[in-house]
Amino acid sequence: MSAMSDIYTEIQIMLEQGHSPQAIAQVLEVPVSWVYEVYEQLTEDMPEPPAPTEDELDDMADYYSNYSSEQYHEFD
Repeated sequence: MSAMSDIYTEIQIMLEQGHSPQAIAQVLEVPVSWVYEVYEQLTEDMPEPPAPTEDELDDMADYYSNYSSEQYHEFD
């Protein structure tokens, strides 16, 4: 494999592991733009997720409506 191919593979692996593009660029000593180029290539091949159904939207609305903003201000 060429050096560029090796870097591409390393970037791909690190993205899949959840590392941030900035961290990957710093560790591999490459421009962050290279990391974003690999990310764009990886996501181009991914199919678009299906739109949520009305039932799924209703379920999400019910779920999130059970949270009040007061319960998240306990440290104020």
